Order: sequence, then structure tokens, then C-alpha cells
Amino acid sequence: MMHTRFYRRAGLSLVLVLTLMLQVSLAADSQPSEAARPLERITVVDAGDRVRVEIDSGRAAAYSMSTSEAPASVTVDLPGLSKGAGLQRMDVNKPPLLQVIPSEVLQPKPGVQLSFMLTAAVKPDIRTEGTRLIIDFQKVQAGAEIAGQAQGQSDNGTGGGVQKAASSTEQSAGQAKIMSKVEGSSCGRFVACRVSAQIPDSSS
Repeated sequence: MMHTRFYRRAGLSLVLVLTLMLQVSLAADSQPSEAARPLERITVVDAGDRVRVEIDSGRAAAYSMSTSEAPASVTVDLPGLSKGAGLQRMDVNKPPLLQVIPSEVLQPKPGVQLSFMLTAAVKPDIRTEGTRLIIDFQKVQAGAEIAGQAQGQSDNGTGGGVQKAASSTEQSAGQAKIMSKVEGSSCGRFVACRVSAQIPDSSS
């Protein structure tokens, strides 16, 4: 009898402890989580050899980034943020950056996802400075534009200056040969000029 009462009391105590633990766990889960901070806007500026995107969330920035070649794009996930009313799709049209498309996501973590649509696949330089996240897209078209301008100048005849200069040099050399014949002639000056004019210059 005594053993039976002991086991009953022990069992009842265990049930009470488990019930108390379950209630504590449910109370912790029901506590509201920290509200997501709204991201109202991002800034896009032309910084010489790059296009810069600045994001200021007002707190230490956490992010993850992925890239895609087809279509050419870069995706940046900002967990813990929500899409503010002022954050809308942006048509940038500053190669290589064409558009910025913001959206809210739940996976892998709730937050804001920024999709950067590009003219070509480019991996940006990304870093944090205090509460700001800075993304730099290098301008990949600069070298091609310079080459195109050089080719256009050549097609328009600008590059022919070297050939024209060489031709002028050859003509000057021919005249120098004629003058040397005039100066070295033992004939009179008038006769020497007529003779030199009748000698064809092989270099002209």
C-alpha cells in the first residue's frame, strides 16, 4: 500500500511539472516578435566609373547576395526589414544597372528582397558602413565605347593624317633632290633650272 501511494504521488508531481513547463513554453511563443523596420527608399547615384546603390535601414545591415547570368541580375536579401510605402520599382537605365525591383519575402527569412536587373552579368562590390549598405556596379561599357570612338575616327578619315604627312615628306624630299641638282650644276642658273625641271623625280 505504501509503495502504491508513493508511486501515485510521484506520478502526480511529474504531471504537474510537465504541465508547468508546457505553459511556460507556450507563453514564450506567444510573445510578439520585434516589428520589422520598414525600408522606405534606396539611393542610386552615378559615381564616375561605377553606379552606386546606397541602402540605409537605420540599423546594422544584415544581407545575403546571389547572382544570375540569365537573365543578368543580382539579388540582395535584407532580413528583418519590410517594404515601406515609398519603396517602389525604379527604372535606373544607367548601364550596367537597368532596374531595381523590391519585394517582400518569407524565405529563407522574412524581409525585403531587392532584384537588380542588369545589361550584362556583373558581380558588384558590396560592403557595409555603419547602418548603410553600399553596392557598387562597375561600368563595363567604358572600354567598348572608347574602342568604338577610335574606330569611328579611323572610318571618318581622321586616321589618314599619318599617310598624308608621309606623302608630304616624300614630296619635300623630291624637291630637295631637284634643288641639289640645280646647286651642283656647272651650267648657268637659268639653264640649270630648265634641265632640273626636265628630270623626272623617281620618288614622286
